[in-house]
Amino acid sequence: MQKGQFQANAGITRFETDDEFRGILQRTDLYKTNSQVNEGGVDLDLQGSYGLSRQVSLSVDVPVVLYSHWSTVLAGTRYDQTAHGIADTVISGTFWLWNCERYPEKNISFSMGIRVPTGNSNAQVLYPNSLGQDFKMRPVFPGIQPGRGGWGLQLSVDGFQHIKRFTLFGTGLYTFALREHNDT
Repeated sequence: MQKGQFQANAGITRFETDDEFRGILQRTDLYKTNSQVNEGGVDLDLQGSYGLSRQVSLSVDVPVVLYSHWSTVLAGTRYDQTAHGIADTVISGTFWLWNCERYPEKNISFSMGIRVPTGNSNAQVLYPNSLGQDFKMRPVFPGIQPGRGGWGLQLSVDGFQHIKRFTLFGTGLYTFALREHNDT
């Protein structure tokens, strides 16, 4: 990215799973009784970046949970939970390690960002207790909550290498939660 250049990106991610593990072992016994957990969702990721120089840029990433679901069997009946909304926003800065002009065929970047708790970390649905009774508003499964309920520090490294007609890419990302518990 050039100095003074603005870039906007949007991407959609969809996932579905019904695999359940205990440690490293898959719980195949649950499929026989159709009691495995089903989980999935569709996310829209909106990002805007601004180049401070050829080596340094600032970004704002606003993920939107378009649809997220989780279901399980309680007392012989399958119950579903859904959630949606704006997730936690990340504001970050990126630095390219090698001179972008001299090394256009390969580079590594380091990013550091702050995760801002803009998403709802206490989404609730009408849901029964573990016996399939006593329906009341309860928090959805933590994995589908749009927000995490606290600030975070996000670190990432990205790299690429052109090899003839191909380009290899790699990414590593970790978010440190600055709060031990969310609102649920």
